[in-house]
Amino acid sequence: NAAELRVKESDRLNAISKGLSKLRISHEMFDDGISITGTKDEIECDDSIDSFDDHRIAMSFLISGIRSKNGVTVQNCKNIETSFPKFKDIMNSLGMNINEKN
Repeated sequence: NAAELRVKESDRLNAISKGLSKLRISHEMFDDGISITGTKDEIECDDSIDSFDDHRIAMSFLISGIRSKNGVTVQNCKNIETSFPKFKDIMNSLGMNINEKN
């Protein structure tokens, strides 16, 4: 029941929808879920994505940078350090380029 995702650290369905919109990824929201239309093309992001202080949202959208032409900027990611302290190091060792901006 994906409706449960609306009452976690953030309204995760809404956070995902907002992030996907910033990435120009076609999707449709429902009360209890989301349908995402994939693409073979690289994604573009002209604006930063808000993680709403939710580490799972932050990590998901940081990983989406793999498919991005110009990278993805995700705000409010400090809480990743608590839940997955080596996330940045592991992702960078896999070829990503995750940097912190102040």
